Amino acid sequence: MYRMASPALAPWCLMRMDMKRITVMAFWVVGLLLEGCGQVSVEEAQSLGEAAQAVEVTDPCYSLVGSGTYEGFFCGSSPHQFIETRNLDCRSAYDNCVLNSNNNPSVSVLCTWNGRVLYRREVSTGGSCSQVECMSTTTPGNYAGYFCDGSHKFIATSGISCKAAFDNCVLNANNNPSKSIHCEWNTRVIYRKDLSANACNAVAASTP
Repeated sequence: MYRMASPALAPWCLMRMDMKRITVMAFWVVGLLLEGCGQVSVEEAQSLGEAAQAVEVTDPCYSLVGSGTYEGFFCGSSPHQFIETRNLDCRSAYDNCVLNSNNNPSVSVLCTWNGRVLYRREVSTGGSCSQVECMSTTTPGNYAGYFCDGSHKFIATSGISCKAAFDNCVLNANNNPSKSIHCEWNTRVIYRKDLSANACNAVAASTP
């Protein structure tokens, strides 16, 4: 049974994330004041800069402002969307996703905000989130599709979203029910159908 939590139920997460940003900003303010007194060395200034960069790396919402669309997915063999909320800030979206992930430790979870992956956690019992990520990704990339018998490439195109690539691959698979098929987007496998055991292994091994 999935346990879903509303974005309004995680104010402590919001406080925790905001305090981290406030702490880094406080370091910068103190640094500027000390610099005015001639007491900040180059090494200390670099240390303050590294602290800010560390927050940017670990905080997926760093520098992202405004409202957007938040989507959360439970992955696996039967992936489904557990939430879609519009006009929500990135921080609240991230905190809600982490809360839902913690409430469902045996389920793989992926969340996006304005089409950008905010959080992804895969567990062995919960399956992969690759298909879910593809269906929720709108950025353009390179798509290649192969019929595995003879390693025939039936399409190669660029500037296409992962979702559009996935839909095209499935369409080709349905239109060619007697063929094994292997499709990739930005060199990542997004769809594969082997009509016989390991039919597409040679194709998979030959692609980067």
